[in-house]
Amino acid sequence: MTTARRLAVLLSVAAPLVLGACDVTCPTESAALTKVPGAPNTVLPGALPACSGMAANSTVTVQLSVCPACNMSNPTCLVDFPASSTDIQLDPLVQVCDAGGSCPLGCQLGGITCTFQTRGPGDYRLVVIDPFIGQVTQPFQVVDGGASSCTGT
Repeated sequence: MTTARRLAVLLSVAAPLVLGACDVTCPTESAALTKVPGAPNTVLPGALPACSGMAANSTVTVQLSVCPACNMSNPTCLVDFPASSTDIQLDPLVQVCDAGGSCPLGCQLGGITCTFQTRGPGDYRLVVIDPFIGQVTQPFQVVDGGASSCTGT
């Protein structure tokens, strides 16, 4: 066997092993908030909670109720404070590693925790852009000595 042929055989065996050991990153997309059954344009009460009495200048968590399909995994939450705004934008994200055609209709109910540092006392607004119905908002009140977590009811 020639050297070139040996090298070709070695690469054909080793390449899949090396590539298989690499981490594969799947594309991400925004997760939809949980909807009222039979009303696809109505967010389930508590899916984006209204939070009052949250602790000022502290790390707080807000639990979102999302509706990921069976092909979605690794939920995360990105938080953004737009400049000169009282909005707190929450972007619940999931990885989508394969087509959703094999998923049953409906969703697997789940939650995504958003953790962030609050600003000083005041009235703010939580904002989530739902991929199906657009912007969803709820009030978010921050006070001195408040709570550190908020979940829907």
